[in-house]
Amino acid sequence: MDSVLKLRPEELFFLGDLLDGQYIDYAYIEAMHEIEKNYDAMRAKALEDLARAGIIRKRFSGAVTVMPEAEKLLRNVFGSEVSGEILLGIAGDSVTAVSHRYHFGEDSITEIVTEGGDFTVSEATADSIRRVIAEAVGTHAADARAPEQPDTDRFSRMISAKRAVVGTGLTQAAVYEQDGAVFCFPAGEDAPKTLTDTEAAELLYRTVTGE
Repeated sequence: MDSVLKLRPEELFFLGDLLDGQYIDYAYIEAMHEIEKNYDAMRAKALEDLARAGIIRKRFSGAVTVMPEAEKLLRNVFGSEVSGEILLGIAGDSVTAVSHRYHFGEDSITEIVTEGGDFTVSEATADSIRRVIAEAVGTHAADARAPEQPDTDRFSRMISAKRAVVGTGLTQAAVYEQDGAVFCFPAGEDAPKTLTDTEAAELLYRTVTGE
């Protein structure tokens, strides 16, 4: 089995069921359609496809087990109380959105990338999170300044970061790009604050990791 899993939303959901998951991000459930009406058929199809991909093993007794490599990768998704997300929105003819969700375990991090309707699940590190954020922020001129009156219709990109801890709450931050400048809105202030690329990336990284 590959160390990267390509999964449909219902496949991820039923893997969580097989692993007796304690938690599942609502965004993963929301990505499924009409599961209440088609539960049995969707489960049968998901298990068939997961077995074909070598992610689970079905035995003659009827028992179904998740392969160790997949279980190791997914244990944070369904067992960790700490999660975070980097969401990149880019404006063009339409708005393109890419979500990087992170599930933080004691000694590992699992990333789930959502682009379109499917999920890509892989192991992440602090360095890989920094790379994702740096690529999302991009490169801007050092003398670029935030507009005095930002116009949401002219934002060329928005990057939000959040971190959720079960029983504690949610921390979030966002940076925006307009006219070649990157900026944020500090808490309690209406005026935008210009950020360097490094400052923007650090704000997002600290938010999503809690460091």
